[in-house]
Parts: sequence; C-alpha cells; structure tokens
Amino acid sequence: ASEAAARRVSAPASLAPEVEHIPEALEVKREDVTTIRLANGLVVRLLVMPASPSSGPARAGMRLTVPGGRVSDELAGRLGASHAMLMTLNNGGAGQWSQDEVQLFRALNSVQTDFRAAADALELDVFMSPTATSCRAALEWLHWALKEPKLDLQGFADSQLRMKGDALAREKSLEKRSLQAALEHMYPSHRWLDDVSVLDVNKLTLGMVKKAAASQMQSVQGLELDLAICIARLGDSGGLMHEEEFEDASMNAEEEEAVKEMRKTLETEIGRCLGTLPAVPRGQEFSPPTPSASSRGTELRVHIPDNEARAMVLVGGFAPGYWGRGDKTWQCTSQYKNFSWGPRAEQHPLYPARATELMMECMNTRLLGRVRDQLSPAYNCDIE
Repeated sequence: ASEAAARRVSAPASLAPEVEHIPEALEVKREDVTTIRLANGLVVRLLVMPASPSSGPARAGMRLTVPGGRVSDELAGRLGASHAMLMTLNNGGAGQWSQDEVQLFRALNSVQTDFRAAADALELDVFMSPTATSCRAALEWLHWALKEPKLDLQGFADSQLRMKGDALAREKSLEKRSLQAALEHMYPSHRWLDDVSVLDVNKLTLGMVKKAAASQMQSVQGLELDLAICIARLGDSGGLMHEEEFEDASMNAEEEEAVKEMRKTLETEIGRCLGTLPAVPRGQEFSPPTPSASSRGTELRVHIPDNEARAMVLVGGFAPGYWGRGDKTWQCTSQYKNFSWGPRAEQHPLYPARATELMMECMNTRLLGRVRDQLSPAYNCDIE
C-alpha cells in the first residue's frame, strides 16, 4: 500500500508561471490574422474564426517553427540530435513537474503534440480543444518546455530506442530504402536531406541532445508561432453543415462576441505565458546552406528482402521546394531559361508551393490513368 501511494501521481491544476509584470508587445496588428511581435523577439500569428465547411469542425492547433533542424545537426557534427531532442522533450517533464505529472496534465486538458525535425527547421505542432481552458493549458506547457525542459537520461534512452526501430524499419522498406539510396547518390555531401541511419543513432549521447536544444531553442528570438482556433457555432450539434446552410447562417452578435472574447483571452495568455520568456540574444541568423546535386547521372540498383517479389523504379530530379527555392542545379537551370515565378509570388509567399502542388496533382491524375488503367505495366505510380 505504501509503494502504491508513493507511485500515485496527482495532475497539477495549472502550469501557470508566476508573473509579476507582463512586458508589452512591440507590435500588434489586428486584421483577419492578428500578428503580435513580443518584446523577446517571438512572432505570434493568431486566427480565431467560427467553424465552417471550408475550415472543418471546431478544433484548435498551433505550430512553433524553430530555424535549424537536421542541417544544424550536420554542421555541428551530431546527426540525429535534434530528432532525439524533440522526442525526449515530448515525453519528458518540464519545470518543477515530473514526466508523469506533465503527461497527465496534458491528457486531462486534451493537449496532444507532434514534433518533427525537418531539413532546415524544427516543427512543434500542438493540438488542443477549441476552448479557452485547453488553449491556456497548451500555452502554459509550451512556456515550460521552452524555458526549463527536462532532458533526462531515461527519456533520451527511450527516444534513442525508438529512433533505432524507425531506422531499421526504413532499411527494410523497399520505398524508404530506395529513396534513401537515391538521396545519398544525388547529394553525397548533404546528408541532412535524409533521415539518420542506425549508425548515426548509435553515436548519439545525452550531451549532444542538450547541445542541440541549447543551440536552437535557448532563445525565442526569431521563432514563429502560428495559432488557429475554429470555435463551434452556437446551436451546432457537431454534424456537417452544407455550404448553402452556412451561407445563410452568418454570424450573429453572440457569435461575433464569442470570437472577440476568445481572441482577447488568447492575446492575454500569449503575453503571460510566452511574453515573459527571457529575451536571450541569438547569434548569427541561421541560414541553411544551398545543397548542390551531384553532376554525374547514376543508375543504382537496391535489393531488399521482402515478403513477396516486387519491384520499384524511382527517378530523382531537381524541383523547387516549399518556398519556391531549389538547389544550385535548379537555380542555374532556371536562370539559364530565364524562369521567374512572377509578381504573384511576391504578393503571396506560398504561391510557388501551391503552383507546384497543383502541377503535381494534375500530373499524378493523368500519369496514373495512363500507366495503370490503359497500359497496365504497374499497379501504382505517383510524383512527389
């Protein structure tokens, strides 16, 4: 009985930091999306809107974008440290609270997380219920995760074990192994473009994980946080609303007041939880290197044991990324052909990404119909 009592965990009612003074924001722009530039350098974009057919059901989420990612690990000689750090952070304690207390607090307040170490940035996604209580709990947890994360040995060992399992699964997957081999030959000097191997995971230490956290997350200056909350409409039973019904059901005064009240509450909580984080000067602004593809063409064959005989052909080339920028080979080719995204890309930063995505979807539809349905040489084909 005494051992059971010792193992009993009580969820903290709140993780609210003790605040004597909330620094005023440097800049607040209230438009469709509220942009807040805090005194410590953190940029927050906030969107509160009623649920609709275009936005989906009532829900809430936020993403913290941290410059760095896998390329920062390679430059520092610790491949995979950022991924291990995020996994340890996600499953660990924070501040004065233990791992069990933090996990129970998040579960009771419907706070879920999904962290990723991308090629040139860390992406910390947090999902919560579209209520003031759940959003407040998520911001309170984020405060301590940034200020005093607990990166202990047990959490690191668990994360390293999971990373080994993921790496071994990629080695046994025909699709993943083929992609990894293609990237290794296309970009032999830029290993940060692909996931880490089992050998890289075995070299990781807790010290490397702490250094990765200190180099990328010690200061909030230059970090960006995006929050989007879709609150339920009054009288909504949770079912789907047809487009014509939504057009007729414009926001009434009570719903507009609910949106304003939620926006005001979140602005206050952002200042209390995130505006009070210390303003630590960040060093030189992070700028990821531009990868350079190998000039030689190559045909590579990879043989992997599988449950059944099958084959896959992977053709790798050069294309612009999410923000419309490619590697040096693509830049030289586009400059030679006098290619430009045009003025729309300057007005809308996501225009290149959406144009590329639309082209990919159109090509996939026609390619799949031609190769599988008409010629029948393969059961699937797609372009990513």
